Amino acid sequence: MEMFFCDLLKGCKVIFNFFIISFLLFLCPSCDIRSNEEESNLVTIEKVDSIRVDWGTKFAILDFDQNKRRFLAVDQVTKEFLIIDSKGKVLESIQRFGDGPNEYNSSLIAASFFEEKGGYLLLSSRELIWYSDVWEVNDRFRFVSEWYAVFYTGPRYAVPYYFQKNGSDIFVFTNFFSGFNSNAGIKDTNIDFLVEQFNPVADQLEKVLLFKSDVIPKTKLPKGNSSMPVQVYHLDKEKKLMYLTFQNSKEISVYDLGENFELKYKVNYNHEDFNQSNNSKNVGLFRFDQGFTGILYFKGLKESTEVARKSVDPNYVPFFDPKLYGFILINDDKSVEVEVPFPFPDCEPNSEIVQLPGNRILMRDIYNGDVEPEFSSYSIFEVKVQ
Repeated sequence: MEMFFCDLLKGCKVIFNFFIISFLLFLCPSCDIRSNEEESNLVTIEKVDSIRVDWGTKFAILDFDQNKRRFLAVDQVTKEFLIIDSKGKVLESIQRFGDGPNEYNSSLIAASFFEEKGGYLLLSSRELIWYSDVWEVNDRFRFVSEWYAVFYTGPRYAVPYYFQKNGSDIFVFTNFFSGFNSNAGIKDTNIDFLVEQFNPVADQLEKVLLFKSDVIPKTKLPKGNSSMPVQVYHLDKEKKLMYLTFQNSKEISVYDLGENFELKYKVNYNHEDFNQSNNSKNVGLFRFDQGFTGILYFKGLKESTEVARKSVDPNYVPFFDPKLYGFILINDDKSVEVEVPFPFPDCEPNSEIVQLPGNRILMRDIYNGDVEPEFSSYSIFEVKVQ
């Protein structure tokens, strides 16, 4: 009888332990969910402002001057440059396309404010022009890049430039624009560097940032693509850093521009929904305060689903659909990594996205009218870290 009760007690103990373990395992997912929710609450993205620009033709905003708080835009029909204040008022329009002494006749890739020295920078595959505040040529540098790009609607990017350690020597990327496949159509498969830059002091082109697996972000090229990966990056000109990922990557490499692109560190990140068969790709990288980086990516769509949606709406294009985008926010030490659905449902994810000071982003609003609008509206969002 005594042995019977001992065995019974042992059996009860086993059952009790099993119950406790099962109960703890049951609780773990709940703990993870609660932890993720708490982490998500640390970072929010909120609409904080909007502007309206009254202009009758299609234009694109390229850059923002933090000192004078104004935008630089280009009319994609007339090729005029527009100076717009922070409230959306067009202050002036400038036409400089032509053959005169203060004009250009090359196909521009990029244009931006030259905040550090005043005026404006214009860049093509053949020259860099520094204009004064009154749009007279201060200096003109000619070169012959191995890459030739033609944008019939005018420049699409702000000029990617930075200063060396002495603070006076400027370097300008001539082939390296975020989201732009500068190697399309190039037959040379032995390219061993990523960036071609122009050094006005030496008056020459330089090839930098070697294509080495130990310093560049890990990536997978799309099927059937034998060229170089397409870069997505952000330049921090003040700190002389470049944050680089690729369209098909889950890693960020951070380089010191003042030390010949020395790799400082890497940060990996995860997508909730990223499938190469759906043409998923990263499309934007942004840098915010408190060590946060934002990754905007296109999730893509299955071919069968796309066909079904086009049967209902023949004009449907997945890349234009805000619901197919995700936004990842991650800090440098990876103590916080969250992903939210595209937080700008009324904005165009494929249009211009301009980063503003104070953790803010400007994006063009979607226009659903049937006639050509006489104005464009923009929303301004702020990333808030608790």
